[in-house]
Amino acid sequence: RVQAVGTRLLLPCLTTWLLFTYGFFHLALNALAEALRFGDRLFYLDWWNATTTDYFWRTWNVPYHRWTLRHLYSPLLKQGWSRARASVVVYGVSAVLLEYILALTFQRVTLAALADVAAQVPAAFVSRALVKGRQLGNLLFWLYLMLGLSSCWVQYAPLERA
Repeated sequence: RVQAVGTRLLLPCLTTWLLFTYGFFHLALNALAEALRFGDRLFYLDWWNATTTDYFWRTWNVPYHRWTLRHLYSPLLKQGWSRARASVVVYGVSAVLLEYILALTFQRVTLAALADVAAQVPAAFVSRALVKGRQLGNLLFWLYLMLGLSSCWVQYAPLERA
């Protein structure tokens, strides 16, 4: 039943996510930047061309990426941590933050987002090694985006009992 619901949600989930991304990162943040006369308007880069998981996370939400780079990743590197360990910490903090936001939004804790982001740590290393810069990497990214979004929605959104 959950798989059937998830399959039916592929297109609506992706469409909703794309509309949210456009509405928030392009329309709302640019309108806010215009109202506040904020000069730096770089809120996203070409995330739709991502061929690796980590490239997507660096380009989808540039302000958050810069914040994690400045306040988490760089200080860990200065303390002597390896790049891989610092990356795992950044993914972990992002996972907990995402889980917290979704738990507040949907009023339920399922740990699906936490598990999803945790799975992206090894996926980032594998995708970087195997498919970086290839069209296959972009195809896998879009497939993951469709399947990951719909499976997350199924876990968080309450399903009506028939």
